[in-house]
Parts: sequence; C-alpha cells; structure tokens
Amino acid sequence: MILDSILAAFIRLAQITSGLRQPIAAVGSYVLLDALTNQPAFWVRDGVIYNGAGVAVATVGADGSLQAKRKPVVMAVDGAITIQDATVYFTKAGVLAATLAAPTAGTHDGVQMNFISTTAQAHTITHTEGFAGGTTSRDVATFGGAIQDGMQIEAYNGVWYIKATRNVTIG
Repeated sequence: MILDSILAAFIRLAQITSGLRQPIAAVGSYVLLDALTNQPAFWVRDGVIYNGAGVAVATVGADGSLQAKRKPVVMAVDGAITIQDATVYFTKAGVLAATLAAPTAGTHDGVQMNFISTTAQAHTITHTEGFAGGTTSRDVATFGGAIQDGMQIEAYNGVWYIKATRNVTIG
C-alpha cells in the first residue's frame, strides 16, 4: 500500500517538473523513465525522490504526500532576488542590499522563501510594495547584524507575507 502511495506521488512530481520531456513509464515501483531518452527521470530511495542527476528534489510522506526540498541559493553580491521556493543564504562579507519583486498572484501562490545570514552584517531586503501589503511602512527588512539572522516569507495573491523572523526589523 505504501509503495502505491509513493508511486502516485512520484508520478505527480514527474508531471509537475518534467518540463519539455514527458516521463511515461514506471519501472518496478521506483524508477520513472524519460520518454525521449529512456533514462531515469526520477527515482525513490528511502522515501526521498531524486532527479536524473541524483539531486534530492522531494520527500514522500507515509500517506504519499510530497514535500519539496528547498533549493539552497547563495547570494554574495547586491542585487535582485529571484522568486523561487528556496532558502537564500546571504554570504557577502559586507552589508548585502537585496531587492525583492512582488510575487505574481496565482503563479507564485504558496512559494516560500527563507533568508539566512551567514555573516554578521546588517543585510537589507527592499520590497517596494511592502511586506504584507504595508507599502512604505513595511518595505525594508533589516537584519540585525548577527550570523543566523533571518526571515521566512510566503507568497499569496500577489503579496509577500512574513511567516517568521529572527533578529530582523521590518520598517
């Protein structure tokens, strides 16, 4: 029964992430083949789903639910943050000044972003529209200047909502 749940979740993941190539067949209960190359597109081992390159992309719960793995993204220079379901590590030795665009309603709904400082700097994230729609009263997140300062946000209906902060001031 658990293998059926894993396989169903596995096929859902493949359909969501396959892009131009359509995986078409499950071999055994663990490998999904790519229709164009006949190579493994995804496989499951110990409840973890791996892509063809061997990178863990999701885990499978006992009920067959999928939990995507957050991608680690390193940001070492000032600039725009790419909207994606990821953890962004601020690694710049000095203060990093980042900008964050508004999410697109519908397209980005449910996208979660985590930001973690790996340096003791007062990094900033400027979001012109304002976090939680707060315009200029909530448009800059300023990190407190300690390693592991951070925040977590989630997009819904074109707005970034703050889920958690650690030593970050919003103003």
